[in-house]
Amino acid sequence: MEGPRLVALGLLTSGERVLLLRRPPTGRLPGQWEFPGGTVEWGEHPWDALRRELREELGVLARRGALFGIYSHIYAFEKDEAHVVLVAYRLRVPRRTVPEAEDRRWVALEDLPRWDIVAGSRPILQDLRRARGLT
Repeated sequence: MEGPRLVALGLLTSGERVLLLRRPPTGRLPGQWEFPGGTVEWGEHPWDALRRELREELGVLARRGALFGIYSHIYAFEKDEAHVVLVAYRLRVPRRTVPEAEDRRWVALEDLPRWDIVAGSRPILQDLRRARGLT
């Protein structure tokens, strides 16, 4: 197993909803849902990586969000393992900023347990729901 991959995630919230993106139907973790974000490049600050990813993926120009937490997860795949360290930032954005589509949904916090979320992000969901008094 290689060393951990650093990933910056955005918990984009609007009222009592959070934005989830669906992974492509091919590749690892096909069709599962995750928070927007991506890999932090060498020498890049996690917040800068998240701003870049939000601009590229969603066209969102984000202002500095609050650090929500840092999480670690090891995915065990058939032929290998992948260790990710997730740096999660919380950002409030108007829902109209990111319209829903087939691969993106604004999900009510109380409905999150029913969604097929990638395993590494499940502890983040629990903490997000706990922070809102939903657990």
